[in-house]
Amino acid sequence: MNRALLAQKLAQIATCLEEMEPLLGTRLAEFRSTPGHFRLAERDVQLTVDSAVDVNNHLILEAGRQPPETYFDTFLALAQLGALSQALARKLARTTGLRNRIVHEYETVDLGVLHGALREFVRGYRQYIRAVRRRVGI
Repeated sequence: MNRALLAQKLAQIATCLEEMEPLLGTRLAEFRSTPGHFRLAERDVQLTVDSAVDVNNHLILEAGRQPPETYFDTFLALAQLGALSQALARKLARTTGLRNRIVHEYETVDLGVLHGALREFVRGYRQYIRAVRRRVGI
């Protein structure tokens, strides 16, 4: 297990969450009217999910399993390994849909949805960091 790589990925997630923290107190009108706010949120959501999926795949491979084909399923696989609770895994798995809309522009990102999701997103990924650190002993 490459603990240094995992620690680096978890640190990147923590940095993204810290960057998003000030946005949690903004009103929707300010969030929508300030491009720096919503662009930061979009980028940090993407980086957080991408880094978490990298961590997930590393842990899944380390357990001797093949990683799932979808980002969504990597979170569910961690629950099967006992690294995350089922509830947390399901909550985080749903964040992959937000990431996909941002990255692939399947539809115009609804800034109201993004703004409304940030608080739970940050809370969920803080739990994720704690759970993975406990799992790998870092």
